[in-house]
Amino acid sequence: MRIHPFVDGNGRTSRLMATLILSIHRFNFDNYLTLDEFYNIDRQAYVDALNSADKNHDLTNWMEYFCRGVLYSIDKVKSEVLKLAEITSKYDTAIKLTPNEISVLNLIEEKKHIQNKDIQEMLNISPQGSYKIIRKLKDKKLIESRGKGRNTEYILM
Repeated sequence: MRIHPFVDGNGRTSRLMATLILSIHRFNFDNYLTLDEFYNIDRQAYVDALNSADKNHDLTNWMEYFCRGVLYSIDKVKSEVLKLAEITSKYDTAIKLTPNEISVLNLIEEKKHIQNKDIQEMLNISPQGSYKIIRKLKDKKLIESRGKGRNTEYILM
């Protein structure tokens, strides 16, 4: 008995099948769940878990390792959701914010004041794209500007 589905030990196919099975059983996180990241953290532990199943014909070690990977992935999704909830809870829920607008507000909160170039660098966008976000946040009365021209800074209201 071998845990690898193919002679060459194609792990990608195995992980894809595991993700498909989880999805069929409603453990679908709309592409947020990624098992590969956990397996790539410590490749030797991954290989050892696979080899243990192949050598001993016992899937216990592999299943424990696999479940730790699922738990790691779920905890990562949970952490991201809680972080986003913390950021957005500070603002009126009636105001609709885009992910980029939330990122800009978070940056201002962290740095206390920012300039257009900070937004451009963070989001990898053009000056015009940055100004569009700034204008929308000003229209929503979430930020205000200080200074003029290149020295203009944006702060939270």
